[in-house]
Amino acid sequence: MPNDSAFPKSLMAAALSAAFPGMAVAQTAARIDFATGNVTASTADGRSRALTRGSDLQVGETVNTQQGRAQMRFTDGAFVSLQPQTEFKIESYVFEGRGSPKESAVMNLLKGGMRTITGLIGRTNRDGYRLQTATATVGIRGTGYSVSYDAGGSVTIFVAEGATTVTNLTGTAVIPGGRGVTVNDQNSQPTPSDEKPFLPPSGSGNTNIAGPQNPVQDALPQLPGAAALLTGTIDNKDPNLSNIAWAYNAGFEGSVNMRVTAFAAQTAVLDSVGRLTGYTGSPSSFEGTESSGSAQLSLAGNDGVIAWGRWIGGSTGQGKDLANNGPLHYVVGVPVTNMPTTGTATYAMLGATASCYSGCGSAAVTGSTLTVNFGPSIVSGNMALGMQIDGTTTNFSGSLFGYTSSAKFTASACNGGYSLYSQGFFAGPAASRAGMAYHVSGTVGEGPSTNIGGVVAYKKQ
Repeated sequence: MPNDSAFPKSLMAAALSAAFPGMAVAQTAARIDFATGNVTASTADGRSRALTRGSDLQVGETVNTQQGRAQMRFTDGAFVSLQPQTEFKIESYVFEGRGSPKESAVMNLLKGGMRTITGLIGRTNRDGYRLQTATATVGIRGTGYSVSYDAGGSVTIFVAEGATTVTNLTGTAVIPGGRGVTVNDQNSQPTPSDEKPFLPPSGSGNTNIAGPQNPVQDALPQLPGAAALLTGTIDNKDPNLSNIAWAYNAGFEGSVNMRVTAFAAQTAVLDSVGRLTGYTGSPSSFEGTESSGSAQLSLAGNDGVIAWGRWIGGSTGQGKDLANNGPLHYVVGVPVTNMPTTGTATYAMLGATASCYSGCGSAAVTGSTLTVNFGPSIVSGNMALGMQIDGTTTNFSGSLFGYTSSAKFTASACNGGYSLYSQGFFAGPAASRAGMAYHVSGTVGEGPSTNIGGVVAYKKQ
């Protein structure tokens, strides 16, 4: 007789449904990564339970953060971070891991605020994804956005990467990355907003909800498990070592001249929440001293050893026009110590940023790894990076090469009509982290010339 404990749960659920057609089998849609404060989940019949790290969320349940906060990870890889005083309901959710048209996610932000990084459903079946609010329904054409209710009941939406659609009784509007809108009610068209959504953190005051930048990294400035944020002034006492990489569009008058580099920095300055505000290059560096200037600081991630994000809009201290040329992407780490000179290592992606500078509507990094061979004088290996460009998957794989003495490397790869070039660095004790800036360019078929820039942060496995 078969052992019941070995009977797969999915088959058990199917068997129960077949044997008892009227019986509803709960479907797990997400799991709580963390919850602080009195965060609960309730069902339509009024039952309520406390949520803690590891709690499963079922379709039909409503999460209420009250004075706390919560972050959940959906089974398709999506992250949703809920602010205080938020009610968020999972209306329906189907994910089989096959990319089929049947897969869908319908959510409802009843009050409060949230930020999200979309998962596989949002990238492979856009028509099946939507977030309902009282004033409009949000669809997805990108990777991340933030939403919150304002004091008068209107809703503010800010798009971090790619684009979203906003639909109500007035029609559908497409909101590109780096832009925000406010929708007053179902009969009002979206109006441009320079403000990101915000909510009182505990009943008073305002706090900005930073837009997430990638589909893998959780939407919080500090990674779960990190002992402390990387903040303050980071001194790099060795002028040969690199600990910053960045990518930005240095084009003018409509041209594209992407610049990607990893370079030696004498100092890097991060604010109290871990965002890079400026740096000073070594005497041999063409960068000199740079500050964020009038640009808006956007943080994607920070685990205490490495941090990454973007400077958006306005201009930098050296006059880089980010308002018209797109964001400056950065990744900065603690200078490497005890750089390995033997052995191999694999680095997995912690998080990434991506922006289309021209020729595309949306871009996202779906994953990346580094396989590194350390030698007495040379670093070699392989770089693999996957992207979604306008909903189409493109995978890059190419050789990695660098010099041990500078803790710096380059990597390049091609796929179809696209080419990828990157520069990166190792960071932290025994090169426990790595950061890389990349540029993707090329033309597919008869389409326009595409230019994409961004950065990736890695952790040694």
